[in-house]
Amino acid sequence: MNIEDIKFTFNKSESKSSFEDIKKNIELLPTVLKLFQSIEVDRLKIGENEFKIVLNDKELYLDNKFVNLSSKIDTSSNTISFDLHSLYLKDIKLKFDGKVKIDYFNEKLNYFGNFYYEDIKSSLNLEMNKEIAKFYLVSEPFKNLKFLKNFLNLPLVAEEWMYDNVEGEMKLKEFYGEFDLKNNKVIEKSLVGKAIINKAKIRFHKDVDVINTESLNVTFKDNNLHFDLINPIYKEKNIEGSFVTIHNLTSYLNGEVEVNIKTDDKLDRDILDILKAYNINLPIVQKSGTTNASLTLIFPYDLQKNMTTKGEFLINNAEVSIGNFSFKTKNSTVNLDGTKIYIKNSDFKYQEMIDAIVNLELDTKTLKSSGEALIKNLQIKKDNNEKIVEIKDKKTLLEMD
Repeated sequence: MNIEDIKFTFNKSESKSSFEDIKKNIELLPTVLKLFQSIEVDRLKIGENEFKIVLNDKELYLDNKFVNLSSKIDTSSNTISFDLHSLYLKDIKLKFDGKVKIDYFNEKLNYFGNFYYEDIKSSLNLEMNKEIAKFYLVSEPFKNLKFLKNFLNLPLVAEEWMYDNVEGEMKLKEFYGEFDLKNNKVIEKSLVGKAIINKAKIRFHKDVDVINTESLNVTFKDNNLHFDLINPIYKEKNIEGSFVTIHNLTSYLNGEVEVNIKTDDKLDRDILDILKAYNINLPIVQKSGTTNASLTLIFPYDLQKNMTTKGEFLINNAEVSIGNFSFKTKNSTVNLDGTKIYIKNSDFKYQEMIDAIVNLELDTKTLKSSGEALIKNLQIKKDNNEKIVEIKDKKTLLEMD
């Protein structure tokens, strides 16, 4: 069949996207190949959709407003095989090459090849029937995930973490998912993936300096996106063991970001600045010694919901300041729970005046505290060392404003 020009003005193409259009064309192929040995149509117009078609025993070429397809073709009684030179989906600027096999007796399609989108190249394995498409892909390195903005409608907080808070050379190690062809949408619960981001920078908050890492190991499963930080350094501090998890990534209602920070360094201004960015003012500064710190911040997408803050700081051989008051401690446990700070069994020394074990609760909103102390030794002396007050082994309640 050779046609220069044909119009169907009474009909209109129902295809709304390249995916839908290529699916309709593939379904039509077996019938067409039974009817014609070769086809060449220079211009076929159906409603607003215009085609150029070449089909014979060696070649298939199709071009319309959605799709440009160039391929070798091999047919048998039940299957059609394509050696795909190029398949270009114009509306999303996505290109494929590789091998395609269509078993129209069993209504199945298999594809193995590559796809190209912007600066991304990825191998793709696709299995498709009339109802569902299953895909598996592995990518070459690429710059960022911003291309997903064209395909995913995410809450603002999720977008910040997907596109802005993480930088580095990205590579998909594996990604699997399923696409509902009847309803034309991704089956979110099917999506599972792993990626690595080399020489990565991650930012916990826009007002806090970046963290430099050797790499980020990224996993996605059950709608949760998890970042493991490998050899992370924040302002010359090692924060190994830190991670970020975004729970319910695509849910406006239930989505939340969990930031976990771990360090064996001092609880100094650098660490406190991270808390301050989230409006948490911890009135404790460590000037010397070491701290084994574990801090968890959970903030929901929904700004009407409260943020969750929990932390444990194990302080050793340190000088610590609360406001302008400084003391020394051999061992102290500081727990943070929301706006409350709990100092537990803290070894407390102030100059030569006091040696005590202190348990104290501080409220960062009211700036008041209460607790108790076991005074092992308290001495107040004159300049000539004459004792005015001496107390030993005495329990006392504490109230401070």
